[in-house]
Amino acid sequence: MERRVLIIVQNLPVPFDRRVWLECQALISAGYRVAVVCPKGRGDPAYEVIDSVELYKYRPYAPGGSKFSFVAEYAYSFLATAWTTLKARRSGCFAVIQACNPPDIFWPLAVAFRAVEGTRFVFDHHDLCPELYESRFPSGPKLPYKGLLALERRTHRAADHVISTNDSYREIAMARSGKLATDVTVVRTGPDPERLQRGQADPELRRGRRFLVAYIGVMGPQDGVDIVVRAAGIVVHQLGRDDIAFTFVSDEFNGVTLDREGNIRPLTPRRFKSLSEAEEENGQSRIYLGIHWAFDKTDGIALGRRVADEVFQHAFQPLRRSPTR
Repeated sequence: MERRVLIIVQNLPVPFDRRVWLECQALISAGYRVAVVCPKGRGDPAYEVIDSVELYKYRPYAPGGSKFSFVAEYAYSFLATAWTTLKARRSGCFAVIQACNPPDIFWPLAVAFRAVEGTRFVFDHHDLCPELYESRFPSGPKLPYKGLLALERRTHRAADHVISTNDSYREIAMARSGKLATDVTVVRTGPDPERLQRGQADPELRRGRRFLVAYIGVMGPQDGVDIVVRAAGIVVHQLGRDDIAFTFVSDEFNGVTLDREGNIRPLTPRRFKSLSEAEEENGQSRIYLGIHWAFDKTDGIALGRRVADEVFQHAFQPLRRSPTR
């Protein structure tokens, strides 16, 4: 009899979450039955089977971005996940429940199933939730941070085994939550070699320069894209390199993700000779979308430039280092 594994994901639908989808495929290849509970993507049904993986989906919650909206989102997601998990259970018991974060809130479900059915609990540690909170609310109160630390610690300790995405996360599981080294395994996410293969070079992508630096992925507040932009500024303006082109590709029009009709969104690169050209197009697009008026564009650009000037004059200053002894 095939053993059944349930994977819980909250922040992305599956198979869009590539790490989780690769884990699903690995489990299927090893002879397991795999069910996934996750939020719906655009146009997704409540239940479907893709490549032998059972997908049970609930309507996602749309957070507003404040600290309180995240609390509401987590409460809703926990209840929706619990209800959808019970529906998935009708097709057979779970030998293992694997919960992926963020958030670190699903350990009570795993503990309950372990008490009733002897289900094992695996925690797939994707993100550091306390640090995510600090990145989004750098001057926020410390109580939520401490609460997130407590949830992270409780999730680690409830797990029979922890999967970490890298060695630094593994160290945190051991140092911050007291897990034994034998109970934490690093499982890295890599590309599928059958899909990602070296192709012919396209010199046009370098736009007349010798090298190309590319960022490909989600552009959220915590993803460090601002660091990439600042690094590019240092390379160009401080190091004087003019032989490097920089390209940023989001997770939307990248030739991979799907629209609500299930069509692949085409790769749609936009190239700008300057940031001024980029801000002009971005501002104009908001008018075409019916989001802003023309004066919002012009006044917003002017205000943004004044803010940037203030930051560069008073914040981006060389660090004063004490003389070495």
